[in-house]
Amino acid sequence: MMENKIKKIISKTFGCKISDIDENSAIYKIKKWDSLSHFELVDNLEDEFNIRFKTGEDETLTSYKIICATIKSYNEK
Repeated sequence: MMENKIKKIISKTFGCKISDIDENSAIYKIKKWDSLSHFELVDNLEDEFNIRFKTGEDETLTSYKIICATIKSYNEK
């Protein structure tokens, strides 16, 4: 369920198909994922999951896999 929400957010933020997002999706593989849209992604993730990433942590969220692991770690707290 969390993974599907993340895929929907990535899809909406970058204007790509949900079916195109997989374990290998990353900043260098999604065409519209640039520095400006990255901040939009971070804001969307924080809003959806009601979390606030630590200072500098947002810079590490460069792939679907890392995003899932990071958000999972917040849900375990």
